Amino acid sequence: MANTDRPRGFYAPRTDSGGPLVTNSYVGGTTKCYIGDALKMASGKILPITDADTDIIGICAEYHDGTDDATVLVWDDLNGTTWEVQAEESSYTAGTMTQADVGTEVDISVTTGDTDRLTSKHEIMSSTDDAQVRIVDTLTNNVDNDISLVNCKVRVKFVKFAHAAAAG
Repeated sequence: MANTDRPRGFYAPRTDSGGPLVTNSYVGGTTKCYIGDALKMASGKILPITDADTDIIGICAEYHDGTDDATVLVWDDLNGTTWEVQAEESSYTAGTMTQADVGTEVDISVTTGDTDRLTSKHEIMSSTDDAQVRIVDTLTNNVDNDISLVNCKVRVKFVKFAHAAAAG
């Protein structure tokens, strides 16, 4: 059965310690942010990253419509959380994702969010130019996820983010 092609950015049901995700408030700018977008800070305001950004501060926890100076909730415990994300179809074609990909550091593919669901469309791609995340699990035990097919889901940890030095 084919994997569903429904990118939703980065999703985590809980932290690595089993506790709930905690949000912190940030000031939003004039750029829309979708739930699940990886975010960066520029001029004191949060906005979605570009493909090459490595100064990620967190994941958007609520839709931000681009109202300047509005408060936006962000999950910013990138060190203590494992995230689920979809692999980009054009990057991971059928049969190219394998268990051997666990431990590989890869890039984030950034696209504008889903305007109907207000969720992110960020995915991972096989490129390693900026290596923002590391694949830690291929979710082979999920019945609705076949890593030998396109649009598979994986779990990742952020390896390049704004708080990395402080996190150790």
